[in-house]
Amino acid sequence: MEQPDLRQELKEIVSSSCFFSGMQEEWGSSEPLVLDSMSLIILIDALEERFAISIDYRHVDLRHFESLERMEHFIRAKLDESHIVREGR
Repeated sequence: MEQPDLRQELKEIVSSSCFFSGMQEEWGSSEPLVLDSMSLIILIDALEERFAISIDYRHVDLRHFESLERMEHFIRAKLDESHIVREGR
């Protein structure tokens, strides 16, 4: 998955959530996301379902969800980690 594609997909996941329904289309990748505990759990659930990854919300570093850009780096790392596990490395 190309970087702009992942970023756009993450933006769509975040903006489709009822917690972010008022988000502007011009929302930039480095703009801060303000998440409360419930919205974080819902977002993590959506990310796990879409990307077939596992994120333990009890031990998650909130800095990974401070912006779309940070979330993209985190998801990309989880996808790489998942790929390595599936290949048995």
